[in-house]
This record gives sequence, structure tokens and C-alpha cells, in this order.
Amino acid sequence: MAKIGLFEKTPERWFDFDNDTEVLLKHVSKEALAALMEKAEKVSKKTGIKPAVAYDVFLGRAAVLNWRKKDDHDHPGFLLPDGALFNFTPENRDRLMRLYREFSSFVFTNSTLATGFLENDAIEPVTDDDLFGLEDLIADDETEPKN
Repeated sequence: MAKIGLFEKTPERWFDFDNDTEVLLKHVSKEALAALMEKAEKVSKKTGIKPAVAYDVFLGRAAVLNWRKKDDHDHPGFLLPDGALFNFTPENRDRLMRLYREFSSFVFTNSTLATGFLENDAIEPVTDDDLFGLEDLIADDETEPKN
């Protein structure tokens, strides 16, 4: 049987970035992803920043909670080309999301797909209360006059 990713509480989980670095990600739902895309479009129009860049930054802010070396949690796990430590900070998270394609792709793939979060035993199932009002919203949309 297939488990589906409808979560009561937004799950978080450490994902392996490579053989010795892990990244703590929060699941980004389809609805939250749509809101991030809309926000990125608005910021892009106001600032002239490319929508894809704004989107990556907003996704990183929503999803990336930390990173570390797997066997030494006091080490960030990321190093710059000169060997300097690259610690987790909001600025460094934004920088990786803007400039490091492998990282932004990793974040997108792992934070937006529910399958990786289904392995977590602490997940609470979605309830009918979470869907309250959805039918009314859809019905209202369908009854609006068409031009």
C-alpha cells in the first residue's frame, strides 16, 4: 500500500547531502510552494531580481533549518574551496540557495516531495479539520460569474 504525504504537523528531517554532511529540512507542502512562487513573482516585479533567484531564496528560508557534519555535530559539514568552514547562518543559507545549484536542487527535491518525510515515525496523520472549508471555497469559486 502507498503512504501519502498529508501531514497534520509539518515534518522535519535530516537528509544526507553527501557521505558526511546532512541538512535539516522542513517539508514544504504544495500549497506553501505555490505561495512561495507567488511571493517570488511579486518581489521580482518590485526589485528586478530574477523570479528564479527570489524563488530559490524563499524556498531555502522555508525549508533549510540547519546543516552539519554527520559524525561531528560541531562541524558545519560544508567547506569553501579554500578550506574555510561554511557555518549555517541565514545569510549563508541564502547564499547557497542563490549560488550553488547542487544545493538548491537538493533542497527542492527533498523538501517538496513528501516521500522522504514519510520515513519519520513521528508524523501525525491529516484530519478532516485540515480540510474544513475547502468544499465551500471550491463551491464559491465555481459559482462566480464567468466573463
